[in-house]
Amino acid sequence: MPFIGIPFHLGDGRLTRIERELECTAYDRRDLLFLLRHETGHAYNYAYQLYDTDGWRSVFGDFEKSYPENFRFKFNPYNRNYVRSQGKPKYYAQAHPDEDFAETFAVWLTPRSNWKTEYRNWPSLRKLEYVDRIMTRLRKRKPVVTDGKLDSPHQSKTYPLIEYYGEDIDAFKDNAMGIYDQDLQKIFVLATNGHRKSCTPRTLSAKTGAS
Repeated sequence: MPFIGIPFHLGDGRLTRIERELECTAYDRRDLLFLLRHETGHAYNYAYQLYDTDGWRSVFGDFEKSYPENFRFKFNPYNRNYVRSQGKPKYYAQAHPDEDFAETFAVWLTPRSNWKTEYRNWPSLRKLEYVDRIMTRLRKRKPVVTDGKLDSPHQSKTYPLIEYYGEDIDAFKDNAMGIYDQDLQKIFVLATNGHRKSCTPRTLSAKTGAS
């Protein structure tokens, strides 16, 4: 279904602070704008069901292709069949055809990106021209899909933050401001397996086969 997903911690300043204190994902204005352009590409793809058309498949490939496990994908930094990612992870367009479209859309949507010149000798120019052509065609058409059931609404996320971040209390205390340290010790059992888990952003709701 068409919607724009954002990391949950951007919905509250306190959560954003925790994210930064734990040295996880940090977003500046540029990062946020790129994220919104990328997610808007997904929304347009689903709203008009572009992924199910012959034209889309001939340019970007099979939408039903499986995503790489844990989003760990092989990439070639010199492959000019894909646009350069404006954010992280780098070379994200190579992860899946749906991400390829969203990354291409984000470049196309960026003001003053000068994509016609920047990519004039790249095979990926064909993808940018497709986006430019299809968006011109759709600008006065109503979306095919306007509503639907979310696969994983944010209200269903009920586990505590400490479980989400995978941090033991000592590791959290090393970075936190210390305001709630004594209360946290009363609530949580101090335990660690000796490994620090990596922090990855969760979205307010998950798309089928997309991030």
